[in-house]
Amino acid sequence: MIKLRSSKKKISVLITVFNGEDHIEKCLLSLKLQTYKNWEAIIIDDKSTDNTLKIIKKCFTDKRFKLIALKKNIGRIRAVNYGLTKCSGDYIAILDSDDIANKNRLKKQIEFFKKNKQAKIVASFAHKIDKKGKIIGKFIGPTNIQEIKNTLMTFNFIPHSTIMYCQKYARKIKAIPYKFKYAIDYELYIKFLRYTDVYVIPEI
Repeated sequence: MIKLRSSKKKISVLITVFNGEDHIEKCLLSLKLQTYKNWEAIIIDDKSTDNTLKIIKKCFTDKRFKLIALKKNIGRIRAVNYGLTKCSGDYIAILDSDDIANKNRLKKQIEFFKKNKQAKIVASFAHKIDKKGKIIGKFIGPTNIQEIKNTLMTFNFIPHSTIMYCQKYARKIKAIPYKFKYAIDYELYIKFLRYTDVYVIPEI
């Protein structure tokens, strides 16, 4: 008997968390409910001192969730870079531990890559929510390629948790690992812009 490999591209969703007990369950649940199923979640716990680890272990037994609990706190940038070394997917998607993904997020972004072969990185619009999940604003911006580039030269309008990019290409142009101490999302976009366009799906 021969087991055929899925032709669907694999997505590594990178999540770093430190003391995220108030949000981590909703974050991971939004990932579990994705309509696109070929993903892995690389969860790096940066030595949380609250109930974050207990919540993750209790609520999420799905084998696609891969938890790595660090023995000491190393800070977000190092935690992200460490997590990147554990990602095996064709694409890397970012999901911060206090953010929630629309159930069709991964599906729509993969479909975008299939239709736009030249694309290496894509983002989207997003809602801004408060601690209770109430919508209090929006993150929107240009969708025209040149306008995206012009805007990013002076202002970062793209939320990190909306990003998905081709892992092989990102490593080729050395967009990852991250080098900056702050604003690593902005660093990523600027590095990509040196070689290719950044795309934005005009949907939440």
